[in-house]
Amino acid sequence: MLEITLSIPGACNEFYIIYICDKRWKQAALRLSRWLWTLGLALALAAPAAAADWSGADTARQAAFLALGVADWGQTLSIARHPESMGETNPLLGRHPSVAEVNRYFALALTAHSAIAQALPRPYREAWQYVWIGLEGRAVRNNWRAGLRVEF
Repeated sequence: MLEITLSIPGACNEFYIIYICDKRWKQAALRLSRWLWTLGLALALAAPAAAADWSGADTARQAAFLALGVADWGQTLSIARHPESMGETNPLLGRHPSVAEVNRYFALALTAHSAIAQALPRPYREAWQYVWIGLEGRAVRNNWRAGLRVEF
């Protein structure tokens, strides 16, 4: 049984508890929860916290990269969960990475990319973001064509 507790702001400290007993619904709820946490992380990383010359266009490019990176993350998790039928081509991860290795790699890679983008001056930042949007977009498209779907 999965228990989900909801607290609604402005509702006088009332909490709502949802119990999910069906295995399929429990798995779906867990996947949705992971996806929402990942989306929240991606949005937080895309926020321009330190760069003085960070623009709305920089934020849009970084958000696009992070969205593609999260999609690639989910596709790579699919590979990790089905090592008997699929293999990873990223040499940093190896042919059959574990779920933990995939999670560590993408958490670090997405965070590092955001930090580097924020540290770079404008003309280099744009190039950095466009190159990586292209690379991630190609990876996600190729994975999709190969039949991989996003699994969290």
